[in-house]
Parts: sequence; structure tokens; C-alpha cells
Amino acid sequence: DPQDLRFVSARRADYVSAASMLVRSELFQELGGFDEAFKPAFYEDTDLAFRVRETGRDVIYQPGSTVLHFGGASYGVDRSKGLKRHQLRNQKKFAKRWATSLAEHGEPSDETRRETFRHVRGSVLVVDSTMLTPDQDSGSLRMSAILRILRDMDFSVTFIPMDQSHPARYVAALQRMGIEVICPPYCPSVERYLEEEGSRFDLCILSRPEVAEQWLQRVRLYCPKAAVLYDTVDLHFVRRERELGVRGLSNLSTQVTRDEFEACRDADGVLAVSEYDRQELLAMDSELSVHLLGNVHDTVGATAPFEDRSGLLFIGGFRHPPNRDAVEWFVGDVLPLIHAELPDVKLHIVGSEMPEEIEQLASERVVVHGYVEDVEPLFERSRLSVAPLRYGSGVKGKVNQSMSLGVPCVATSIAAEGIEAKHGEEIVIADGAESFAAAVLDLYQDDDAWRAISEQSVRCLDRTFSRAVAEQHLQDIVRDYVTGAPEPKDASARPRSRQATKP
Repeated sequence: DPQDLRFVSARRADYVSAASMLVRSELFQELGGFDEAFKPAFYEDTDLAFRVRETGRDVIYQPGSTVLHFGGASYGVDRSKGLKRHQLRNQKKFAKRWATSLAEHGEPSDETRRETFRHVRGSVLVVDSTMLTPDQDSGSLRMSAILRILRDMDFSVTFIPMDQSHPARYVAALQRMGIEVICPPYCPSVERYLEEEGSRFDLCILSRPEVAEQWLQRVRLYCPKAAVLYDTVDLHFVRRERELGVRGLSNLSTQVTRDEFEACRDADGVLAVSEYDRQELLAMDSELSVHLLGNVHDTVGATAPFEDRSGLLFIGGFRHPPNRDAVEWFVGDVLPLIHAELPDVKLHIVGSEMPEEIEQLASERVVVHGYVEDVEPLFERSRLSVAPLRYGSGVKGKVNQSMSLGVPCVATSIAAEGIEAKHGEEIVIADGAESFAAAVLDLYQDDDAWRAISEQSVRCLDRTFSRAVAEQHLQDIVRDYVTGAPEPKDASARPRSRQATKP
């Protein structure tokens, strides 16, 4: 079954069939194409794949490509007569030519999964609360990047959404990039999957307190050799305290914060998105082993000049309560002060799962877009982005994204927290309605300041939240927790030498 979870994600393979093969023409010519020693047919594709791998390149099985092939339609299926007899003859040629390489393979058996993972450095399991939707929220964008980096580090990566949600396009996107996704209909029970497969995992990452509360002890049971890391994403107890200060109430229960504390102490290590969060955790318990693993963004820079841009942009998923509060506060208290001086400035509001109270803010000067699949054109047209968060925790993806695209951001101190950006040089920080409005007005009308912050913000992001930074952090984590993992294939990606230890 091509939809069986064992076969539906991209991965390295020994060979792929010429029934559906894609190879760069330069490489095909460099290797001399199919070897005519295998004329008229059979094993020429397998031989080519082995020669490709001999050059240090990978052969990838990509189930995202679908081809219907009628096996045996050309030569039949009887290997004792006709052209089909060349299959057995060429098999012997192939086995003799590649005897040394084939000796590294396991004995033939029904344990296909064992051979599937023969190529990898190790196996990593990641469990998050729901399916990743990187075009809708910052947490998903960060986790998708982490999965991709782990895959590029030659790990087999398995992702499980705790709620077993499986929107098809998001599942397929992970599978196409080589991530195994465990979800219905081919996984009736996550517990059964872990019971059967858990012993192969070397590292398990549990993201968010509700996931750790439900799965940490079971992962320890089913994945006995794996180190278990708790990924905070943001600090819920910090967000709770701040929300209480702003609104006098909190959407987080005390049980969630208790679960968060317990997860930090029960895991082998903790992942924090910023040095600020790391220090908060160490203040809570100095014995914790806390590692930095922040947001991950590619730096692009500004593609349109100051004079070709107009308007303000707010972006954020509205399932996250701080974003709802931020927009309501900005439209109600800040925007009127801006319009008193610049009445034509429009605010664009973008975000998934937009509630009715936000939709009702729409007017001639407030454009409510809702979910937008590709937000970069909106950033390219906007002069400034705003992050008027009055409470929250962690590193704010909306600010990172704006910096990566060279769009200067005016943010509250809460929104700028953990980013390590310099006020007035890489970002503008302002709190309170009057101060925030004044900051927007000044930067909106200052060409020179806009250009300077646009350029410096990109450099800041590259220094702190680029893929290269995340790769180094993950290399350090792997070195510390995956005992005995072989070195990555690419020597340039190897971590600094140090004895790997598992707490």
C-alpha cells in the first residue's frame, strides 16, 4: 500500500527503479550513463544508483512522485525464458561487481525497518501538541525548521501530533521533506507504534507542557535508550503572570504551569528559545540542564524601497490570546493617535483562526485579511510592522519574520524580549499607547532611519536566529545526548570534538 506509513515519507535508499528515476544530466554523463554490461536490461538502474552513492551523493526515494508502472508488461515474469532470463544473469554480474558494498548490508530478512534505517546517524522522535502548520503560527515554523535540520544532519526523524490531527497538505509537506509522520488512518494507536518502534530512538523531543505531561513517562518506557528533551516553546508560567498583570485573568490554568515545572525537572534536558528564557528556568531550578534552540529564519532583506511602501502590518495566529489582546489594544488606543497626524495610514491585520471580534475591527483604514498563505508580498508593500503585545513570553516569530524581510518593526518590550536587538538600531521598542504611537510616527516618516534599521535588522537576525545558528545548537545538543552517534557525513558540519555523555 503506497499510503502505508512505512513507505510514505522520503528517505535515502540503496537504489531506485528506472521505472521512475530522475538524475541530473551532468551526473548521468559523468558516470557514463547505464553500463552496457547489463544489456539488454535488468540491474542497470541498480548499478547506476550504487555508482551515484560511490561518489558520496545520495539516492532518494520520493513518494511525492506518483507513477503507475505495469511490472512485467515488456518482458513477462518468467525468468527462465526470453529477455527475462537476463534478470538472473545480470544479477550475478551485479553481485560480483558490488560484493564489497553488499557485504555491509544485513542478511536478507523480513525486518525491512532495520534496513530502512541503516543509512542514518540515529533516530529522533518529536511529539508536538498538534500537526505543524508553519504558514499559520511561529511555533510550527520553528519546529518544521528543527525537523529539517535534524534530517539534514543524517537523522531519521519521526513526528507525532499528540491530538492525531492530520490535515492532508501539512502531513504531505513533512513527508516530502523526509519526515515520518505517525497519524491516522494508518496509525490506529500511538502507544502501539511506540511499543513496536520505540526501542530504535536515540533522542525524543517533547514540545509543550501538555505533551510532556501525557507522554514523558510513556516515552521513557517505550524508548529505553533515548534521551528525553522537553521543548518549552515559550514559558507558560511567565505568560500567565503577565496576563494576570494586564487583564486581571489568565487563559492558562495552574495545572498547566505545574505540568511545565514537572516536565523541566523530569526531562534529561530542556530547550529554551532565548537566553532570557534560559535564565528564567535556571532561576526556578539551578540544577536544570537548559539549552538554547531559538526560532529559525532565512534572511532575505528588503526588496522594495521606503518610498514604494505604505501602511502598517500586524501578523499573528489568533488562536494565541496575546495576539487578540494586542490588536484590540492597538486599534483602540494607539491607532487613533497615529491617525490624528497621518489619517491615511492603513493597518493590515493578517492571521489564522481570526475571531469575530477582530473581524469587526475592519474599516476603511483597518484592512482585515484573515489567513494569507503567502505573506511576503504584504511585507514587501508595508512600510512598518507592529508588534504591540502587552503580555506573552518566548521569542516572537512576527518580529523575527519582519526583521528577516528587512521591514522595520515597532515592538513593545514584551514583543522584543529574547531577540537581542538594539533599540533604535535594529528595532524600535516602545511601551504605552502614546509612546508606541510616537515611535510609529517618527519611523514611518524618516527615510534615513528606516533604511538603517532595515539593513541592521537583517544582520541582527542572521546573527541570532539564522539556520546556521540553529544547526550549531542542534549539533551541540546531539553531541551531549546521543551517545555513540556516528559523525555526520559532511565533515564541515561536524560538531566540536568532545566526549558525548548522556545524563
